[in-house]
Amino acid sequence: GISEDEWKDTPDVPEDIAGVFRDLKDQGKFIIGFMGSHTDSYSLSYLIDAVQKLGDPGIAAVFVGGGREKARFIELSKKSMAENFIFLDPVEKKYIPSIAAQMDALYVAGKRQNIFKYGVAMNKMFDSMMAGRPILYAIDAPNNYIVEYDCGISCEPENTEALMDG
Repeated sequence: GISEDEWKDTPDVPEDIAGVFRDLKDQGKFIIGFMGSHTDSYSLSYLIDAVQKLGDPGIAAVFVGGGREKARFIELSKKSMAENFIFLDPVEKKYIPSIAAQMDALYVAGKRQNIFKYGVAMNKMFDSMMAGRPILYAIDAPNNYIVEYDCGISCEPENTEALMDG
């Protein structure tokens, strides 16, 4: 869950990461970010595909974290528009609020799974909501906080075109 105290008096973004965001902002990029484990369960390949198909050099997708499939996602990102993708190392949880504040929108998605028929309550969704940034949300579940609290765009999961429209 979320502790509001974790979002008060957060430490500054580490300088190496701050420099990445400064460069992107200096270039006028719209930054969509993902923070968490780089696994297929979060539908990261769909975000990569959507950014590549949009072909907009003004969009940067920043992925923060690690995971067993990170190398595969890096390789996917090199197929087209490679300069639009940044992969950063994992950070301590205490930096998430400061990093999220550097992004223009946050990506929260998940592959279709039977367990979601009961609802979903991902920590990354609540972290994204706490960040006060618009959320591009692609999860098939009966509860949808993004729509309920009007804090982003909800679209069909595992659908590149839907993400592109978002």
